[in-house]
Amino acid sequence: MKNRIRQLMEYTGMSQKDFSNKLGISPASLSSIFTGRTGPTNNHVKAIHTAFPNVNISWLLFGEGDMFTHEEAPSPDSFFAPLGEQHSSEPGSESPGTSLPADMSSTLRQNVGRMGQVRMPEMSVEASFFEKQLRKIKEIRVFYDDGTYEAFVPNG
Repeated sequence: MKNRIRQLMEYTGMSQKDFSNKLGISPASLSSIFTGRTGPTNNHVKAIHTAFPNVNISWLLFGEGDMFTHEEAPSPDSFFAPLGEQHSSEPGSESPGTSLPADMSSTLRQNVGRMGQVRMPEMSVEASFFEKQLRKIKEIRVFYDDGTYEAFVPNG
């Protein structure tokens, strides 16, 4: 799921700091998700859904379906418009002060295909499965505050 969160962040063209601010979480929390120190929680999913209501939750959680729930994904430029203000993503129709810098905007448009779908490079995924050996309890020890302990060994 962390890769899909990163993909959404890259789609919006936001920096890690801007993206975490939009979600209402700390940049350190987002960074720890991306580095794998912690996993995304239900609160993170809720924050993403609140900030980006058209993101497909099945895609976010399980990688199923398209990134967005609507047939046409929002333009990356629309993520930078102030709340309540909408503008077209057509070149030359941006409102002053709400558009991306020209170099960033053109880069985003190059990475976004028809109908707003992100073009992703071809990838090959290989999975390995390991059989986990059945483990049995061998001994349980209970330690007491007086320095003594008892050992319990199951029968069989």
